[in-house]
Amino acid sequence: MASSYQFLATVKKFENKLWEYHFSVPEEVGQEISKVHPNRRIICKVNNLPAWHAPILLENGNYFILLNQERRSKAGLLKGDSCEVSLELDHSEFGFDLPKELEMVWAENPLTEQYFKNLTPGKQRNLIYIVDKVKSTDSRMKKALAIAYHLEEEKGELDFKKLNETIKLFNKKAL
Repeated sequence: MASSYQFLATVKKFENKLWEYHFSVPEEVGQEISKVHPNRRIICKVNNLPAWHAPILLENGNYFILLNQERRSKAGLLKGDSCEVSLELDHSEFGFDLPKELEMVWAENPLTEQYFKNLTPGKQRNLIYIVDKVKSTDSRMKKALAIAYHLEEEKGELDFKKLNETIKLFNKKAL
């Protein structure tokens, strides 16, 4: 079994509101990755774009990877364009690189780390993404602190509506 895969793909667009732009993964590649890596998390590189963590999704027997607007714009990709794809299995603990701000918060309060690790993998990735999508170090730290505070207040339960309110409060505070 290979640990990396390369193939040519075509940018496509679904005609539904759930997903839009994507490219298909060859069936044999999707099946092989599914066998050795059941969560189908990979590190994807398309053309000249920086690599990113992603899932290989499966619908109606077809494997595919979503391609968001930011990545399409940076690569100048439109529907119907061909692209070179390189995939590697993602062996990271959470399916994303862990932001150092979360590590720092956990070092100060290991209970919040335990609450985090008790969440489902999808919720873990969602929280990592919330911190990671912000460029400013101060904003990233505020989000990490808000997440830790929320998990502690809610005894490890995750309520996104309450979390968003907590993040708004922490964004108003100076560090």
